[in-house]
Amino acid sequence: MLILYFLVVLSLQAFGQNDTLVWKEFLISLKEGQISREKIKPYHESLTDPLLDFLATFRKNAVWKEWERPSEIHRVNEKVHFLIPLCWGSDNCSNFCFSFITENNNWYFHHVENVNIRLDTITNLPTSDFTKLPDKTLHWIRAEYNWTLYIKFYNFLKEDKGIDFALNWINDGIGYYLAAKTWVPFIGPEKALILYTCFDLSVVRGNEVSLQKLEDNEAIILWESNYLKLYQVSGHIRTQISVEEYRQIFEKLWQERAKAAGWMLEIDYLNDQKCQFHFTKD
Repeated sequence: MLILYFLVVLSLQAFGQNDTLVWKEFLISLKEGQISREKIKPYHESLTDPLLDFLATFRKNAVWKEWERPSEIHRVNEKVHFLIPLCWGSDNCSNFCFSFITENNNWYFHHVENVNIRLDTITNLPTSDFTKLPDKTLHWIRAEYNWTLYIKFYNFLKEDKGIDFALNWINDGIGYYLAAKTWVPFIGPEKALILYTCFDLSVVRGNEVSLQKLEDNEAIILWESNYLKLYQVSGHIRTQISVEEYRQIFEKLWQERAKAAGWMLEIDYLNDQKCQFHFTKD
């Protein structure tokens, strides 16, 4: 029995050393730009190109000192996951989980994710206490789920009925304006639409929003859009729709909401994630 115990301990130690070696070899390959398609085994083959893009972005922006030692290593059967905090050279840090598949003394890059729900820490049952996440993360999870579903419906309708039908299907302008008028009743309906938009985008959906101007015939909203950001950081969405069509959905949705309240809307993209809404009236 004692011999068996030592064999198990030695085996686990070797396993841990091999896992650490995976990270060291990955880091060398990443620094040298040597991770090819053949070295990737994703959850779904459509994610291969997005993962290559993500790795290229990591390599370009890396502060390599941050990458030296993962804070946690988790072995789950043939997979090994490394949790590491990365700040991208700023104070805006996130915990990224880099996942690998190990086969026959080889490793393959599997996935990278910065949403990590620590349900693995639940040990005592029964329980009604589940992992809490920051509001920002919860807003992101909801947005990614909802827009993934929207894009799926949009693509189906476009294929079956055409692009105009698909774009009109997402139009909720009248309903959105009705919500603004009924939920913000103590102000004129046109201004209510502007103020409700700011509330909806910031409080309900977790975007960074600033109301720059609000007058009878003009309003300006500046915001960093989770919708636009989704296309940049959610690899699966980029495999389902072009950026041109993705923005077309965005523009159709907001143009119709503005139109329902009697506004004309001009959208200026300040970068890939930030935009300005300029509302005017004749």
